[in-house]
Parts: sequence; C-alpha cells; structure tokens
Amino acid sequence: MKFGIRTPSLKRRFAARTSIKRMVRAKIRMPRGTGFITNPKKAAYNAVYNRTSVSVDRLIKTNSTNHMTKSAGNTNWLTWGLLILFLPITFPFLLIYLAYRFIRH
Repeated sequence: MKFGIRTPSLKRRFAARTSIKRMVRAKIRMPRGTGFITNPKKAAYNAVYNRTSVSVDRLIKTNSTNHMTKSAGNTNWLTWGLLILFLPITFPFLLIYLAYRFIRH
C-alpha cells in the first residue's frame, strides 16, 4: 500500500482516460461509488489507497476543494511552505539589491 505522494505517470493517466471500460461506464451513466458492485476487493483497496496517498496535482492546485488545502484560503500549504523555505535563502540577495538601488539613486 502506498503512503504519501504518488509518482505521476502520463502514460497511465492517458490510458485510464481513453480506455473502453471508462467509455462504456460513461455511456451507461454509472454513478460514482458503485464500483463495489462489480469488484468489491478492488473498490476497498482503492478507497484505502486514495485516503492514504496524495497526487502531485493535488499539491500544486491552489483552488482546490480538498479540506487540507482549504485551510490556508486560496493559497495552499505547499505555496506557504516553499515561501518559508526560500525566504531565508533569497532574503540576503533582496537586501543587497535594495541597497544597490538605494545607493544608485
């Protein structure tokens, strides 16, 4: 079972969106959450997998309805984390640049 961030795969993403099985289910209008009827073991595994792992796309999105990213308002926690991480690195360069601009004028 995977815990944490899932590794993205463009090949698998494309294959899943263009499969015959997906097209048939879309035509039948099978509602979400009825996968346990066709394959209960796979449905249980997927339910646990989707709750214990997170997609890279979900981390990047800023306007997500996910409860983990909604706590910070419109910006998600990844944006704040990167800002806090890179601020100490870039702060001295910012001060040097501002001092240069101030002395130049």
